[in-house]
Amino acid sequence: MTEEKKEQVRINKYLAGLGIESRRQVDQMVLEERIMVNGKIVTEAGLKVSSDDAIKVDGKLVSGQMIKKKYLILYKPKNVMTTRNDPKRRPTVFQLLGGVKELVFPVGRLDFASDGILLFTNDGELANKMMHPSSEIEREYAVRVLGQPEEGAINKLLNGVELEDGFAKFNSV
Repeated sequence: MTEEKKEQVRINKYLAGLGIESRRQVDQMVLEERIMVNGKIVTEAGLKVSSDDAIKVDGKLVSGQMIKKKYLILYKPKNVMTTRNDPKRRPTVFQLLGGVKELVFPVGRLDFASDGILLFTNDGELANKMMHPSSEIEREYAVRVLGQPEEGAINKLLNGVELEDGFAKFNSV
């Protein structure tokens, strides 16, 4: 009889999948030496693990835990930040989620002055599929402008613009 080999994934993906923290936050925890695998402190963010490994975060055993996937929709009003903590102490979407005990994160974001629907989940695989450009999921935005936009401005949007978080190209304006 052969023993089945468990799939190995990067530790940040594994712990994010358990709802421990986001991938970026897990990478930070690795730098802070807060994670142990099979009795050894993790020192590299690219370490691959499986459900067979004994994983501790801050001394607490977390491997083997199963989390129930959670999906929430929130209408984000204007003047609310799409972040967990704001250094300027402005209101955040997580304050609006109030009683949600599980770690969830927004799929995408809306600017401070924007309002609209946000999806929150602890399902990292779904969030990645929805946000990754290869999925070609169309997003629609309604924007009001004062006056008539110049043709050059519209063409610039259609050709693509560099935003603070990457390149954005519009199919129609």
